[in-house]
Amino acid sequence: MMRRLLAGGLMAIILIAGAAAQTYDVPISVRNSEIRVFDGDTIRLKGDPVSIRLVGFNTPETSQRSAACPAEIEHGKRARTRLRELLSSGPLTLTYVRCACRPGTHGTSDCNHGRACGTLRVRGADIGDLLIGEGHAVPYACSGTSCPKLPRPWCDAAKANE
Repeated sequence: MMRRLLAGGLMAIILIAGAAAQTYDVPISVRNSEIRVFDGDTIRLKGDPVSIRLVGFNTPETSQRSAACPAEIEHGKRARTRLRELLSSGPLTLTYVRCACRPGTHGTSDCNHGRACGTLRVRGADIGDLLIGEGHAVPYACSGTSCPKLPRPWCDAAKANE
């Protein structure tokens, strides 16, 4: 029993240390089978406890808790489905990038909800650019140590149609 606890604790330390020691701006090849999709702009690699916020764009939220309007949930589900389709359409390259957070907050809930940041490419094309071009996302860029208010045009469009 003690050995299991020690082994479990050691594994947790290794996973946390691995997530904290990300190499930035170095593309790595990943397989579709290694990626879990949460929504149109958040993924997680198998075996990694830290989710990755794909940067440069924003997609609609998929949960009632996070969505600003009912239309956002439907748009979010379509964006998530399209991301999954794109991931299975060719070779993938993930690049970790620094999040735009206050100094000393990286890796904590005060920085990007504890998520890492990255870009993802399929067949050499940026996933965000593809989703933006298809109307599933909008441009969203942070800089320095802060981010602007999240754009949510899908809610504005829903209100205009009421």
